[in-house]
Amino acid sequence: MYVQCVACLEGPVCENYENEIKTIGNDKFPIQQTIQSLCDDTLYTFVLSNLIDNLVSKCLCFVFKPIPASNPCTARRINVKLRTNVISEYRVTWSCTLLEGTTPEVPVPVSTNCIEVSLVTKEDNDKHVIGLSFYFDDFMIAAWKLGECYPLDVDELSTCEVQCCQISGHLSNDGKQVNILTGQASCAVGYPMPCCLASKQQLGIAPEWIQRRTMRMRILESVPQTNGPVVLPMLPDSVIDSIGKYWGHNIRHDAPKREGELSFENTHAVWAKLNAGGRVKKSAAEHKKDNARTGSSFYPPIFNFPSCKQNGGIMHTPCGHTTHFWQSVSREIREYMSGKEWEVQMSLIGEEVMAKIKEISILLKEANTMSEIKVVKRDLFQVRKKLNNVMTQECEHKELIVEEDRCRTTLSKLVEDLDFGTYNLIQAGLREFEVILKARPKKESKRAQSDLEFALWKTIESRAGGKLDMRNSGQE
Repeated sequence: MYVQCVACLEGPVCENYENEIKTIGNDKFPIQQTIQSLCDDTLYTFVLSNLIDNLVSKCLCFVFKPIPASNPCTARRINVKLRTNVISEYRVTWSCTLLEGTTPEVPVPVSTNCIEVSLVTKEDNDKHVIGLSFYFDDFMIAAWKLGECYPLDVDELSTCEVQCCQISGHLSNDGKQVNILTGQASCAVGYPMPCCLASKQQLGIAPEWIQRRTMRMRILESVPQTNGPVVLPMLPDSVIDSIGKYWGHNIRHDAPKREGELSFENTHAVWAKLNAGGRVKKSAAEHKKDNARTGSSFYPPIFNFPSCKQNGGIMHTPCGHTTHFWQSVSREIREYMSGKEWEVQMSLIGEEVMAKIKEISILLKEANTMSEIKVVKRDLFQVRKKLNNVMTQECEHKELIVEEDRCRTTLSKLVEDLDFGTYNLIQAGLREFEVILKARPKKESKRAQSDLEFALWKTIESRAGGKLDMRNSGQE
């Protein structure tokens, strides 16, 4: 009875980034803004409660957003005072929002953090509250209509209690959903932690405070205790780190938090700038470097979750859907589709892809000879050559890093307008398609062998969620 649904996806839909960016992440609806405000702790609720024998008999709650808003996850106390006189609705001009359903906004000066509130009643009944008017220095700054009428008891204005509470929104323990909403789209990325830039290889490493605590215990155990227990002073972290280094047990530092310049919004902006929508062709080493730099921020985040609120939630487990009945249906479809148009097309499509790859490679080679592209690539080659030189001084190394970013930005801008970028995009897609075709099962298996059989299994799997996975079967 205390749960209110903000948004939901109904029907046989997949739980993936592509669907959620079009629904709960759509900026044409108020859902995204509301949930983001809950995560940032920028919403407040005005509460008017009526007490009988120190128990709440009824209450009125009005959620609003104070303007200007404070920084995300910042505690801000707002004091509220209830005026003893009510106002008739004919004296009020109601406030409104540009987008229906968004949270009402109330100007609250940061210098004072104090507002006064009057109850707005019906014109023909001063005991039925239909809205709230907000005042600052005796000036009405906002007036909002309530969704439901609140009936006043006799003398309730003099006996009720009022307060203004800051609302703190917290994330659920759904690891898969969090990775989708942050724009990483999957738990299988190289840097899956939504709170920091730890890679998969760092997930089993103890945090710094545990390493130092263990080190302190070992130091205490190594001190001779000839006359009873030894009480050592609290050693600073720098001393513990030096002792650990001397012992050959270096303290492994925690990965940086995803905040400030490393928030998902900012790291994706860097990824988009370097990638130019997939039009820049990158080597495996360049992709690995950019992935580490941006923390696998491949897509725009649906929500910007503060790193301090992240938790290592459990992952989804797949639901069973393979039964003898559906397997028998699948076998019948496989026999029926044998030798049909789909099977013939699948036998020829590999040759078509190879031919298209050769055609695009020729066009790409010609595009590489353009003067603008050649100049930028030459400059980038010279910068990286100096970066790889072990004799390069530290001050020069920092300048070269900046110069490398400048060259890559210039290249990204060029490929957005030139055919060179388009050919890179097509070639990357064809190479990916070629890998998929090679993954087709060569022997008889339970995987789908035709479009109709694939549709059957995806229809069944839609009850359990999931999305197309290129690593499962080339037939997909």
